[in-house]
Amino acid sequence: MASALHALGLIAMIAGGCCLVADRTHRRTSGVISAVVMIAAMLDVSRETPAIAPIFWAGALIACAVAVTVVSGRNSSRSDRGIRSLVADGALGCLSMVPMVALMGSGIHDATVSSASAIGGGHHGGTGSGSAALLLLLPAIYGAVTLVRAHRGGWTARAQHITMGSGTLLMTAAMLL
Repeated sequence: MASALHALGLIAMIAGGCCLVADRTHRRTSGVISAVVMIAAMLDVSRETPAIAPIFWAGALIACAVAVTVVSGRNSSRSDRGIRSLVADGALGCLSMVPMVALMGSGIHDATVSSASAIGGGHHGGTGSGSAALLLLLPAIYGAVTLVRAHRGGWTARAQHITMGSGTLLMTAAMLL
């Protein structure tokens, strides 16, 4: 079940990336790059042996979020709210993937969220399930907010919000199973 949810989430995110490329009114190279980095990170860490260490993916996602914000901030005017909201979505999307990449890379996503040896366990004690669930709170909030904002913009912007939001929620749900 978790694998199916994760696969559906990846498919939704890939569709969201396609919508981002198809949106001619708000297309930004930085947004496309951030979508590609997010999808590549999720594809890689979902493999049994990732090609790139998850900690490097986490760092790349954080760097991408910062770069998207800086580059887009220079290129857009203060009055362009549509662009700023899409930039915020791209940056927050990258940041929301960081906890998922970290948890997937640690093996916690394989039905071990409640394991005592999970994050929060070890020499500090604790069950780990609360810590892992707390780390997944950011992606869950991002997914929900993105779905709520889906009523704004043209059809490609709406489709991008719906697919990215639902993809994030599906992957978050997969990690909690």
